[in-house]
Amino acid sequence: MGNYINNNPQLFNQLTSLPGSLHPYTGSLATKAVNGTLVCETPECSMAAALIRANMDVTVNPCYDFYTFACGGFLDRHPAPPDWNTFADAGSLLDERLTLLLETPAAASDPPPLFMLRRAYNACMDTDGMDSLGLAPLWGALQGIGGWPMVDPAWDPASYSTEASLASLRDLFITPMFGMAISADVFNTSHFMIYVGEGSPGIN
Repeated sequence: MGNYINNNPQLFNQLTSLPGSLHPYTGSLATKAVNGTLVCETPECSMAAALIRANMDVTVNPCYDFYTFACGGFLDRHPAPPDWNTFADAGSLLDERLTLLLETPAAASDPPPLFMLRRAYNACMDTDGMDSLGLAPLWGALQGIGGWPMVDPAWDPASYSTEASLASLRDLFITPMFGMAISADVFNTSHFMIYVGEGSPGIN
């Protein structure tokens, strides 16, 4: 396919001029050869080759212990319990990168979802700010759901509305009386149904 496109530049230009196409690559599509062997020299190939080589242990004879030959370098650099594997290692790396992403201060140029995530993360990690506010946020939340008569001598039962309190709790994803969810119909998965079940006090 690569040789065909190289020999038909007009077709190549037509394909790369379509909406949403990448910028045309004008270099040769042929892979370089070293001593008659094709070698990929792109940055991606170099990184992949270095990672594979670092994870190997070439001091081991692959005919006797191929696993150590192929993975010995990784095992030496990552001593871990028997239940640890490459998926766990990838998950740990993902956690580190997500933490770094969230710890970066929010900027007005951030996409809205990322901006809100960073604001929420920084607010949760700001323990000094929490200490300075004290119980004020909790008190405000309690007042928003009708108050708490046990700690508020001025609480007026006439001003309390069960319906309004339940609606306010639902906004906080708390369903003390009953819960609702929308999910696929177990008898016909092409349709969705509203399921009603037991509630949760929201205290974990």
